[in-house]
Amino acid sequence: MELSLYKLNLGSYIGSKQGHQAFSEFTDQVDAAKKISVFNISFKDIEQIDACFAIAGIVALCRLYKGEKHFYLSDIQNRDILTNLSCVATVYDLPLLILHDNQNTEWIGKALTPNNAELLTYIYSKPKVTTAIIAKKFELSVPNASIKLKKLYDQGYLVATKQDAVSGGHEYIYQPILSFSAAIA
Repeated sequence: MELSLYKLNLGSYIGSKQGHQAFSEFTDQVDAAKKISVFNISFKDIEQIDACFAIAGIVALCRLYKGEKHFYLSDIQNRDILTNLSCVATVYDLPLLILHDNQNTEWIGKALTPNNAELLTYIYSKPKVTTAIIAKKFELSVPNASIKLKKLYDQGYLVATKQDAVSGGHEYIYQPILSFSAAIA
């Protein structure tokens, strides 16, 4: 589901006052879409934002729903917007997924360790993975693979769904945010 900043008609996208207004309107939209768990925050036709707007609007929204709803940002045409978002995401230790016009993705915020970056790159090349798949691919114990996947999920990099395992009990299926978004569209 798309959340459009431009359609909010705020006049400007500068300062925490407008950020709080965007946050309020977006939370209303997210709360109304109970069955949707992935949202695209579109920056189409937005020429500038500042850090205060990003903190009060975007960061607050992502933090409120962390672990429950997932967000990615798209249609960012201005490098200054991306710089402001990146600085704020780094300070608040919040990974933000950017979908560029050419369909390439980029994570901004705190950098992952090289091992976790490699793991995330692999996961994002697949529609979904399980702990067993990751354990085998990266030669990890199942508990270690499970911990790594859970950490990436908790940090906001992945969507996780619980399902019944073939062997009994349950297992988690981990998916890239955009893969999950495409599956529900």
